Order: sequence, then structure tokens, then C-alpha cells
Amino acid sequence: AYYLSTNRNKRSIEIDLASEAGVKLVKELAKHCDILVENFKVGDMKRYGLDFEALKQINPKLVYCSITGFGQTGPYAERAGYDFAVQAMGGLMSVTGERDDAGGGPQKVGVAVADLFTGMYATVAILAALRHVERTGQGQQVDMALLDTQVAMLANLGSNFLVSGKVPGRAGNAHQNIVPYQVFETAP
Repeated sequence: AYYLSTNRNKRSIEIDLASEAGVKLVKELAKHCDILVENFKVGDMKRYGLDFEALKQINPKLVYCSITGFGQTGPYAERAGYDFAVQAMGGLMSVTGERDDAGGGPQKVGVAVADLFTGMYATVAILAALRHVERTGQGQQVDMALLDTQVAMLANLGSNFLVSGKVPGRAGNAHQNIVPYQVFETAP
């Protein structure tokens, strides 16, 4: 069911990037593509000559989106990104679940939200890059990192900290800013 939910309506081909024929096929496909999305570890596509710099020589209008855990540069760039770890590192688990004084502790969200939100951010960025191609004829590389997206999704909690200096915590079903905003018993 998980495979079907993430791959519905997709058509796939299998390409061995470690083979000369596989690299040649990807380059041929890139000539005719508007968008390429990859989520290999940093440097893997370059090793095969399939990075943005190489493929834009073949197709200057190509929008090339790289999705990684931590981006193309920086101290964690070489690390693999996993939703669970990114939820923790990005602060989401520190604000998810019951309050600590009510027995709470770090809790991941029930679905892979770091992965899902990164996909949504990537989609918006790709669409903006396509508009750029329409205006200029030049493709762009989109560098999308799970951690960046996760931190951005903390939205008002990040602002709360910047304004108050108070680190947000878990609030259960209550809200950090809005009252009343929690579970209420209702009449049958």
C-alpha cells in the first residue's frame, strides 16, 4: 500500500547509472526534459557526469531539482537525510505530543511530513524555475533540503522564539498562541 500511494500513476524505467549505457540514456532523456528531480547523496550525480553543470550543457532550459537531507553545501551535506531524524533535528519532535508535565516526550508526526513538505516546497520552486525559463530561456538548479523545509514549517513557533526568547515546547492538543484551542468534551 505504501509503494502504491507514493508511486500511483507513475511510469518508470530502470537505468544503471554506473554503466556507460545508463549515463548515455540519461543524457539523451535530459535533452528532451523540462525537469529532472534527483534525490541521491551529494556528489553522486556529479560522479556519473549527470550533475546540473553537465546536463545544462546538453539542455540549457533544464530545471534540475536536487532533494537531499541537508543541501548541497554545509557541514551536514554528506549525510543521508531521513524524515525521522530531520523531524528531530528541525525541532518538530520538540513541539509534538503531550506536554512534558503530562508525561510527554519527543514524538514524531504520524506521517513523513519532512519528506512531504519538502516535496511541496520543491514543486513550488520548480514551478518558479519554469517561469524563469519562460522569461529567460535559462534553466536553474533547485537545491531542496529536508532540514531547511522542516525548520521553515515551524512557522509561528520560530517567530515566537525570535520575539520572546522562550523555547517552544509540547502543548498536546492545545495551541502555542490561541486560546481556547484544545480538545473539549461535547454533549452526545
